[in-house]
Parts: sequence; C-alpha cells; structure tokens
Amino acid sequence: MSTLPQRIDNRCLNCNAITHGRFCQVCGQENVEHKLGIFGLIKHFIFDLLHFDGKFFYTLKMLFIKPGFVPLQYIQGKRKTYLEPFKLFIFTSTIVVILLGLVGKSSSVNIVFKDPDNMNDSLVGMRLGDQTYKMSNKAWQKYKTASDFIKEHESKTGKKLNFVEYLFFKKQFPYFKQYDNNTVIASTIFKEYKSKIPKIFLFSIPFIVILLSLLYKKRKDLYYNEHGFFALYLYSAIYIFYFLFILVGRGIKYFNNITLNNYYSIFIFLFLTTYTFISLKKFYQAKGGITFFKLILLLIFSILILLFLLLIYSLIFLIF
Repeated sequence: MSTLPQRIDNRCLNCNAITHGRFCQVCGQENVEHKLGIFGLIKHFIFDLLHFDGKFFYTLKMLFIKPGFVPLQYIQGKRKTYLEPFKLFIFTSTIVVILLGLVGKSSSVNIVFKDPDNMNDSLVGMRLGDQTYKMSNKAWQKYKTASDFIKEHESKTGKKLNFVEYLFFKKQFPYFKQYDNNTVIASTIFKEYKSKIPKIFLFSIPFIVILLSLLYKKRKDLYYNEHGFFALYLYSAIYIFYFLFILVGRGIKYFNNITLNNYYSIFIFLFLTTYTFISLKKFYQAKGGITFFKLILLLIFSILILLFLLLIYSLIFLIF
C-alpha cells in the first residue's frame, strides 16, 4: 500500500465504480491522490525509501543467517515482511554491478589514449594466417576500417581469413590505432570483456529454474514460479557474497602470497557450496543425502549452462 493520501472523491478513476475505503472493490485500484506538492512529494519519497530499506536489509539479514528460510516463508504466504524476490534480485544485481565497476576503475591501470598527431614508433599488431603484422600507431592510422586492412592482406597473400581470425582482428583493430603496447591492448579488451560477465548470471536464471523443477519434480506442491522465487533469493545472496569476496580478495592480493590466494579461492567455493546446500535442504525439506546428490547435479549442470552462455556472450562480444 502506498503512502499517498486517499482521494476525497470516492469514484474510482480506473473503472468509475464507487469505492468503499482505500481500494476499489471492482478493479482493485488504490483510490489515492497522485497530484502532490513539493513537500508532499518529498514526504512520500522519504517514507517509501525508508520502508523499502527496512524490508531490504531485513530480507538480506535473514538470507545470510538462515539460508533457504526466506523463500520458504515467502511461498507459505508470509510475504509482507520480506522484499519481493524479483525486486530484491534486480536491486542487488544492479548495485553490485555498479560497485564492481567502480572498484575495477579504482584499481585499473592508467592507460593513456594516444593523440594521432603525436604517436610514437612502438609496434603493435597480431598474426593473420601465415603473416605477422607489427606496425606503429601511425602506420595503423592509414587504414580507416579493419576491412580495409583485411582486403589488402588477402590481396597480398591470396588467402581469405577464417571467421575466427576475422572476428579477433576486427575487435583488436581500433586499439592498434589508440595504444602503443600489445599487453595494454590485451588487458583493455579483457577488462571490457570481464566487466560484462556478471550479467550472464541474469540470463542463466530461467535455465536454473527449469533445472530445479526437474530435480524436484516429485514435489508436486511446488509450481514453476515457486522454484523461481527460490532461485532469485539464492542469486541475490550470492551476488552480495560475490561482491564482498571481491573486496576481501583485493586486500589479500597485497600480501602477494599465492598459497594464501589459493586457500581463499577454496574457501569461497566451499562457502558458496555449503550455503547453497543448506538453502536447498531448508527450502525443499529433503534429507541431507538426497540434497547433497542433487546439489552435485545442480553444480554440474549449472557449470555447463554458464559455459554455454559464456560461449554465446563471447561470440556477441567479438562480433559487436
């Protein structure tokens, strides 16, 4: 229910029926006043923000301390206390992606964008077929597009590039004209590629929900959307954990200890696996052995799904 004031006129603006109370008994629309002054707007915004914050932080708290409890409560009808799963997922995933971008920028290498009129003679390039091209920025500036260079290459060698070579060259070509170091070029492209990987998890949700419904098909009392509620709450918690682990991992890197980094990676895997196991056991009310077996299947198929989505994303990244 919103915090907007109720209208004096008791006629519904949507269906024109007479309302008795705050909501229309015919169409369900809330009969409230939407025309607010500046102070009314500020009051409404602050109240709704605090109300959202209260549900948001309480939902996260319960997700952290009681894995699987929130989605179980939600499907049992106790929904007023918790933030809706879809809203929680959209909010957490958006915030985490933004924060990861900021953290990435703060720790990124300072890359200088070259002025075309002041290029140096450093050589950059790549291997195409049997030919290796290493040229200065000035030399690359002669070619307006990647296609211009490819046409010249094919006319000289008499061989056409295969599809993969063409995509890799087309992706790197603009950077040959901007940067004077192959390592910097590779690092820049990889960071651009890596920054979009968290978004892949968004597209994996429908596949994971289908997988959960198949693994627990004997639970006839659970519908597809209820498996979806569990997946959204689980993903929201994992997104938050992922961001926290990234922050801690950046601190661990300063010790420059490979063994410590390896132990930390193992800890992350075991923690997330254990959290998922407890969540599954609590939500689906299954025995530990059965839950563990289904967890292994879930992990295997989840990895396959993510690899498939990563392949699709890699092709899109190279093409565009």
